[in-house]
Amino acid sequence: MLPTTIAAIATPSGRAGIGVVKASGPSAIEAALSIFRPKGFPASPPGSSWVPVSRHLYYGHVVEPHSQKCLDEVMFVAMPGPNSYTGEDVAEIQAHSGPVGLRFILELLLQQGIEMAGPGEFTRRAFLNGRMDLTQAEAVMDLINARSERALGLAMQQLSGELSSEVCGIRNFLVEFAAQLEAGIDFPDDVQGSPSLDCLADRLMNQALYPIQQLIQQHEDCSFLKDGARLVIAGSPNVGKSSLLNCLVNRERAIVTEEPGTTRDLIEEQFLCQGIPVMVFDTAGVHDHPGRVERIGIDKAYAQIDSADLVLFVLDSSQPFSPAHSNFLERIQGKSIFLVLNKTDLNEMVEIPGKWCHLPMFRISAKFNQGMGYLKEQLSDFVQGMDNSTSDLVVPNLRHKQALEKARTAIAAVIRGVQEYQPEETIVLDVYEALSSIQEISGESIKPDILEQIFDRFCIGK
Repeated sequence: MLPTTIAAIATPSGRAGIGVVKASGPSAIEAALSIFRPKGFPASPPGSSWVPVSRHLYYGHVVEPHSQKCLDEVMFVAMPGPNSYTGEDVAEIQAHSGPVGLRFILELLLQQGIEMAGPGEFTRRAFLNGRMDLTQAEAVMDLINARSERALGLAMQQLSGELSSEVCGIRNFLVEFAAQLEAGIDFPDDVQGSPSLDCLADRLMNQALYPIQQLIQQHEDCSFLKDGARLVIAGSPNVGKSSLLNCLVNRERAIVTEEPGTTRDLIEEQFLCQGIPVMVFDTAGVHDHPGRVERIGIDKAYAQIDSADLVLFVLDSSQPFSPAHSNFLERIQGKSIFLVLNKTDLNEMVEIPGKWCHLPMFRISAKFNQGMGYLKEQLSDFVQGMDNSTSDLVVPNLRHKQALEKARTAIAAVIRGVQEYQPEETIVLDVYEALSSIQEISGESIKPDILEQIFDRFCIGK
């Protein structure tokens, strides 16, 4: 149990119907009661004469402790630990959501000796107090940041412990395997009927290596469901890339002018496509003789293209196809590419060489929003085609994937050691290496600086 008590505003800033101030720790309920007057105590604060029933909602007022001046009408709830979100005593005051009023309530709590909560500190305490493991704590942030219904569903699966269950199965097998090896090392005469080496290798593959590889593959195949499919708009200067971006997101997101090179930096926007978030990037025009600033923009464009799921290569249909266009397409071969022939409202001069005629081709006028319906339909089909997942899929995040990759390397070393008849003392070290990597995922074994990085991404109040 952490000795300090913390408090924070738990709802977003701005004006709304309800805002919540939350406190957690040994003195959370006592401090909140010192500024709350329930209905039926008109003259003085309740003090020790009134004790709220756990998880009952009470109507009353927030009062300034010294002057007893009423500041707001509120609802109050007390949730004693360990059966609370953090595992500690928790108190919540639900007030009218105005920034001044909520800050005033928070200040009154801080005056009672309570500390201001840091980012994610309530969820951190839930993790440290055993209310959830680290995968579930991270799922809380995924739930808050979900940008689509699918992302919300994946976060809920992780919060309910499905990833934890998968990882726990692998962990338990490795613990059992390590114990078996240790017994053989320490008591060789007492361990009889040991499984054959081939049997051990098969068990490692079936119960550790293959499940880990499957989780890694699920991240690589389906992380876009949480993070968004990456769509990059690329092409030469002044071909209408920014106009295309505006058409895709249905608003004037990028500046459009007749002057070439208007966009010199990345412009990023998001839209939903069949329930899947799509991150679309408008990039600087790519050409052969850029200036210093343009070169930086072009380098950023290529960096985005390298990580893109789909590239929309925009051409000016009123201009001939040039060697520079071929060079660009050669540079990005292997990516999924749509050729978008823009400015079809002008005289069409472009002829696509036979080498590139296999690419999906779309004729549009972004200026007059012509041809966009068919392009959007095909984008939708492409994004939907990326999603071949099942409803019960578990998708690890990047941190989980990196830990799984370390575990996979260690388990491959264990299998190699078994097959090569290496000493058990050597093999067991690789087993513990794999076990340590697996335990990083749930938080059983994790460095403090990594823990700090995880919770620093949270908002204050969660």
